[in-house]
Amino acid sequence: MGCAVTAFLSAAACAFAAPALADPVPSYDVWDYYLAMPCHGFSPNLLDLPYNGGIRLQTVRTAPGIVTFMSDSKSIFGYTTDAVIDWHNLDNGRSGSIPVTYQHALTGPSGFVIPGIDTGTGRLRVSVTAVNHGFATLDAPTCSGEETL
Repeated sequence: MGCAVTAFLSAAACAFAAPALADPVPSYDVWDYYLAMPCHGFSPNLLDLPYNGGIRLQTVRTAPGIVTFMSDSKSIFGYTTDAVIDWHNLDNGRSGSIPVTYQHALTGPSGFVIPGIDTGTGRLRVSVTAVNHGFATLDAPTCSGEETL
């Protein structure tokens, strides 16, 4: 009976896991970079988890010059960040500036995802400047880094 229960549970687990395997972009086709590490500062709530201003870049093998910017820094008490992401491709001259306002929380909506930025391939420099609003208003450290796409 133990084998029958194990087989049933395994089949049920596979049935529920199957949709996760149907991801349109297999993980081996995604290039993931983390810039500005470490880049930490004080939370505007003072007694909280530290602010993390680093940024992740993601691109896919079939479109290496199209980038998704994302970040998610957690907070126990919650606060808001007004940030500007400045990017510059040092090889092709393309550049841009993206303002973003996002929330920090332990659960629920937190962080940001900005897809479809056409930076082109080459050396990409990214800087994030931010102001955090919580119990106090604090300028965050400027976080920057460079990666070759």
